[in-house]
Amino acid sequence: MEVVAVSHSHPRWLNMSGRRVFTSIIHTPLTQPSDFITVDSKGIHENSSAAHNGQVYAFFAHHYDYWMGKLDIPRQNWGWCHWGENITFRCDQELSEKDFHLGDVWEVGKEVVLQICGSRVPCFKLAWRCGQKDSWLQHLASTGKCGVYLKVLRGGRIHPGDKASLLFKRSQRPVIDCATIAQVAFADAQSTLTTMNLLVDDPDLVDMNKIVFRRKLSMLKDQSLLGKNNWKGWRRVRVSSVVQESRGIKSFYLIPLLDDQEDLPLAAYLPGQFITVRLPNGLIRSWSISSYPEEQAREFPKTYRISVKKAGVASSWMNDCCQRGTILEIRSPAGSFCLDWSPQFPGRQIYASAGIGITPMLAMLRAHLQHEAMQRSPALWIHVSRHINCVPFQNELQDLLGSSAAIELGIRAMLFITNSEATQRQTGTDAVSTESAPVLPFELHTGRPTFEVLRSVFVDPYVMDPLGITPIEIEGKFSTVYLCGPTSFQNSMRNILDALDVPDSLILSEAFSDARESSPIPRIESSTVRFLASNRTVIWRRRKELQTMSNDQANESPLGPPEEGNILGPTLLELAEEVGLTPEYGCRTGLCGSCEFLLCKGKVTAGLQPRGLVRVCIARPSSELVDIKL
Repeated sequence: MEVVAVSHSHPRWLNMSGRRVFTSIIHTPLTQPSDFITVDSKGIHENSSAAHNGQVYAFFAHHYDYWMGKLDIPRQNWGWCHWGENITFRCDQELSEKDFHLGDVWEVGKEVVLQICGSRVPCFKLAWRCGQKDSWLQHLASTGKCGVYLKVLRGGRIHPGDKASLLFKRSQRPVIDCATIAQVAFADAQSTLTTMNLLVDDPDLVDMNKIVFRRKLSMLKDQSLLGKNNWKGWRRVRVSSVVQESRGIKSFYLIPLLDDQEDLPLAAYLPGQFITVRLPNGLIRSWSISSYPEEQAREFPKTYRISVKKAGVASSWMNDCCQRGTILEIRSPAGSFCLDWSPQFPGRQIYASAGIGITPMLAMLRAHLQHEAMQRSPALWIHVSRHINCVPFQNELQDLLGSSAAIELGIRAMLFITNSEATQRQTGTDAVSTESAPVLPFELHTGRPTFEVLRSVFVDPYVMDPLGITPIEIEGKFSTVYLCGPTSFQNSMRNILDALDVPDSLILSEAFSDARESSPIPRIESSTVRFLASNRTVIWRRRKELQTMSNDQANESPLGPPEEGNILGPTLLELAEEVGLTPEYGCRTGLCGSCEFLLCKGKVTAGLQPRGLVRVCIARPSSELVDIKL
C-alpha cells in the first residue's frame, strides 16, 4: 500500500440538517511529499476528535471510486480525506476491510508502526458529509467498506508517498476482520451474539467499538426481560414488611405466596411500571412499583415494593388495615411509563414529580444509576412537596443522591416547597422551619416550578461524554422529561416545557387518576356491538337513568361508588359482562392494559392502543356498529 494523502483536524460546531453538532469530520488533505503528520503513543499531533478514540483512521482510495459510482457523485466533488480519514491508502491490489484483522501490525514509511484496532461504525455525521440520508448507513455497514482504525506502536512522521507493508498477523484466536466489526454493529443483535461476546473481550479492539457492542448486549438483555415470568390472571402474594415512609405514606413489600405457585418467580419489570392489586374486600387499584432491583436480580426480583398515600377508600384500607402477613392478589407488572433506555446513548434525563408521584421516579433513578445505557447520561430530579418534612423516603434519597455513582454523573436535584411561610399565614397552617428539617441532597426552592426558574435548565446546554473521549455540549431542550403527579402539576409543567421549546416526543407522563374521569360522552344513542370471538351480538344504549346501589354494594364494587347521573352508558367491558362473558380485566380504570382486545370494525370513545387494540374497560361505542375480537 502507498499513502496518497494525510490530514489532521480539530472539532468545530456545524449545522447538520438543523442539528448543531460538534465534530471533526471536516479534513483538508495534504498530498505533497513534503507534507506529513506526526504520530506517537498519544495519537496524531495537532489532531483531536469529538467522538472517536481510535488514534489513526485510515480509508482506501478505491473505496472512493466504489461509493461515488454507487451514489452517482462526480469524482471531483470528493477530494482525499473527504470521509475524515487521517491516512488515505492506495492498494497495490484491491484490498477490503476483510483483509485487515484485529491485531495485525503494519509498518508505514521508515519509522512508524501501526496495529489494527477496530473499524469505523458509521453515524449520521458521515451520512451528512456524503450527502446521504441516515438510512444509507445500514447499507454502508453491510458492505464493510468503512475504513479501519489503527493504534500507534512506534511513532514518527507519515508522508504522502510512504509505503506500507504488513509486518505480521496476530497469531492468537479468534481472528476477526474489520468488515465484520462494522457489519455486526448494525446487524440484528441476537444473530451476532457470539461474535459480540468475542469482540467485547478482545484485547486489541478499541474502546469506542467495545462500548457499542456492550450497549447492544445490554439492549439484548433488556429485550429478553420484557414480560419474563409474567403470569396470567391474579396471583396471591404476602406482605412481608410494612414501612412508614412519612405521614400518610406507607411502603408494602410483597413476596410470592408459597403454595400452588411455589416455584414461580416474580415477573421482571421496567422501572416506572405498576402492579394492579385486588384487596381482600374486592377493591382493585393500581400502584407504581417504587423500587428497582440490583442489576444481577433484574431477571428474578425477590420482592415488589408499592408505596401508598392514604387518600381514597382502597389506599386508606392499605394504610389502616394491611399489615405483615396480609394476603393480596396482584397481576403482572404493566404500564408504558418507563425509563427510556432504548437509545444507544440516551441524553439527559429529567425526572419531575409532585407528591406521591415520587414513587416511579425512585425506581427510575435506581435503574439510572446502574443500567449500562445510562452510565454517562446526566440527570436532574425535580420534586414538589407541600412541606419539607413531608418528603418521603428521606434516608433512601440521601443514599441514592449521595452515592458515588450519582456524584460521578453529576445528578442534580431540586426540591420545591409550596407551603411557604406566607401561604401558611394566609391559610392558618403551622409553619415548618427548614432549620429543623432534614438535610436532603436537593437545591431548595420556595413555591412551584416556574418558567423563570427552569429556563436555565432547558436553555443552557448540558455536557455529556457518551464514549468517554471528548465532552460535548447538547442543547438543554433535548432532554427526556418524565412527569408524574397530580393533573394540575402536569398541566403546569407541560405549559412550561412547551414555552421552552422542549419537543413533545421527549415528554413522558403518568397521572395517578382514573381514565374514566375524562371519558368523552358518546354522540350516539345506540350501537350494535358484535363480540366476534364469542359469537354474541348485543345492542348498546346510552343510559340516562339514575343508578343507585347501597353503601355496602358501593364499597364492594370494583368500580367504586357510581356517578349520580350516568349519561355515558356501559363500557364495552360492562356490556360483555351483562351478557355473561368473562373477559380478563385488572384495574378497570384504563391503566393496567389487562383488558386489551382487537377492534376489528367501528369506532370507540376511548382506550385505543397501538396495533388496533382497545382497552374495553373505558371504551364505549362511537359508531353504530362495533366489532371486537372478544
